[in-house]
Amino acid sequence: MAAKKNSIPAKKKPVIDEKLKIIFYLVLPLLLLPPFCRGLFFDFEADIAHIYTALILGAYVILRRDNIRLPRNLMDYAWIGLIAAYILSNFVAFNQRAALEGALRVFNFFVIYWLLAYTVTNIREIKAALLVLFAAGIGVAFAGLGTAYGTFLFNGAYDKGLILSTLQYHNAAAIFLIGCGIIGFYLAAVLDKVWMRVLAGGLNYIVIATAYGAGSRGAMLVFPVGLLLMIVGMPKDYRFRTFLSFLAVLIPFAITAKQVLSFETHSQAYYWYWLLAGFIIGCFCQYIIEVILKVSAKKRKKLITGIGILITIAVVGLILVQGQKLMPASIANRLSNISLEDLSVVERFYFYRDAFEVVKDNPILGVGGGGWNSAYTGYQSLLYYTTEVHSHPLQVWVEAGTLGILFYVLIWIGLLITLYRIIRKAESPEYRAAACVSGAAALTVSMHSVIDFSLSLGAVAILMWALVGLTRAIERLGTGEGINRKIIAGPKVRKIAGIIMAGIFLVISCSLSMAAFVEKEAANAYNTGDVQQAISQFEKAKKFDPLNHNYYIYLAQLYNYQAYQQRNFMLTRTAMENAKKAVELNERAAQPLWILAETYLGAQMPIDAVTAAEQAVQAVPWRQEAYNNFAQVCLSAGGYLLQMGQPDKARIVLGKVLTIPEMINKQVAKLGPNERKVWRHGAIPSIDGNINQAVEQAKQMLNGI
Repeated sequence: MAAKKNSIPAKKKPVIDEKLKIIFYLVLPLLLLPPFCRGLFFDFEADIAHIYTALILGAYVILRRDNIRLPRNLMDYAWIGLIAAYILSNFVAFNQRAALEGALRVFNFFVIYWLLAYTVTNIREIKAALLVLFAAGIGVAFAGLGTAYGTFLFNGAYDKGLILSTLQYHNAAAIFLIGCGIIGFYLAAVLDKVWMRVLAGGLNYIVIATAYGAGSRGAMLVFPVGLLLMIVGMPKDYRFRTFLSFLAVLIPFAITAKQVLSFETHSQAYYWYWLLAGFIIGCFCQYIIEVILKVSAKKRKKLITGIGILITIAVVGLILVQGQKLMPASIANRLSNISLEDLSVVERFYFYRDAFEVVKDNPILGVGGGGWNSAYTGYQSLLYYTTEVHSHPLQVWVEAGTLGILFYVLIWIGLLITLYRIIRKAESPEYRAAACVSGAAALTVSMHSVIDFSLSLGAVAILMWALVGLTRAIERLGTGEGINRKIIAGPKVRKIAGIIMAGIFLVISCSLSMAAFVEKEAANAYNTGDVQQAISQFEKAKKFDPLNHNYYIYLAQLYNYQAYQQRNFMLTRTAMENAKKAVELNERAAQPLWILAETYLGAQMPIDAVTAAEQAVQAVPWRQEAYNNFAQVCLSAGGYLLQMGQPDKARIVLGKVLTIPEMINKQVAKLGPNERKVWRHGAIPSIDGNINQAVEQAKQMLNGI
């Protein structure tokens, strides 16, 4: 009894349900395919991905038969809080459809995180998931390079000397490839077979070269940081191997980068031959590493020291002698020209400043997913066009308020705590190494998202959150996390609650997808001149997606057209109802307000038309066409009022035209010298010929009253 009492308790083993393995393998397509679906930036592809995720989630909750226990990891709680924040923001959303989509996307990312965190059963599966992510990077690299070389024809994969690949945005392509490249350094050091490590080294050269071909300054800034985090954090047994894997990519890159990235200069064969040469050199360098690591420790030390010195001298010599000549001048100049005085950088700071103004007006719950795109024109300090804040943390703050950003930050604090626990408690260096690369790659992507909107592309977000989920899985497996946690509900509750969540997720995603398909049929009908069929299809789409303000705009315009053609007042009323609904669903956007103003004019409601037009101008005060449109609405409204025998009201409306020059001058006076310097999107609003003509016409109409 005494011996038993004083004995050291056995380490708890993680609870592993072998039946969940199938769920793990079903998740893998979500890691591989998104980059090839326009990066899941657009709702159409994203909603289809949501359907697949919902089905996997349903299968997961059906297969799990254990009790629900309180999570131990801060990230789990923070994720639940972030989802709740996005759901709550729907109740105050500026754009209700975009807010719903934002909540669906966040839930989708959470499910991927959760399924990887709790279905992985061993280190082999962790490596398999990392291999799939790396394979996605290889596919993105070949699609981008092949299009740049003229061999492939991926839409939007190459533009003006920069690789955009299948993500169709060069900064997103670059950081996606950098994340995959960091994984590649790890795989080239740890894969089971020599030929696999050699192949991984050669392929990773292609991934990294393509990342540089994307010409993203932000991605190149965070790449060294992420690489350093990975190498320094690696267990001693893996650190040097990983560093050598980096050298195996650096050498062929230094030799061939200029040849493989000088787009639109040489023949296709020239590019592919040089790319093959770089791949072979990379494989050869990786093979030499394998040979070196097999010799005895004493000889290896001398050999590594000598070769390391030679490699360092050679690479440093190339950099000193060739400098920017290692890469094409266009890319080298772009990457080296990093300045806070660059107009695009300065303009981005205005995005951030204006985003804070939105937060100040909506501090707690935010403005809902996609709310920035609806609201920013009314807050901007000068004219610019952007659908994203270009900073994901700020985007979260705008969309989900202080509540949302708090939970978002807690996820990253939780990741750091998780990595610390793994480093301190995981006995296996394999687990520590896998956690290090997963954490470093995730942090690299996250750092880049601070200065860009790369996480608005679902493919990049899935890469990052999958890596975070794998880190959580490593903690669960590597630290022997047991079942000694408080039970909060039984398996039946898990099944019922899980099926309800998966069902809601599935039904909403299916409904939105159906609406998108019907919308295409409506567009085809309109393009062939069948207006009635277009109306019928848009009405059908509206039933599947009742929060989509665009459908109401299209219907308002089509009903207006039919009302004019048929002289049918009832159709005018129907058009007006749709226009009002569009404004209700996207209350801060200018387009629905202009449509409403047009519809009011068609319904002979001139005062309401002028009110809607005034609100539209307030939504886009830096756009010249807004003042021109407002003048025309007022002139039309004044004419209607005179025809209706209401001269007093006509005077008020026509008088508004006379105030437009003052409105413009007052708005332009807000521009300081810095804003004028940064302004680069069209002319600053002015009292142009259209305004002067409208003012003269208004004066003539007033004189005639």
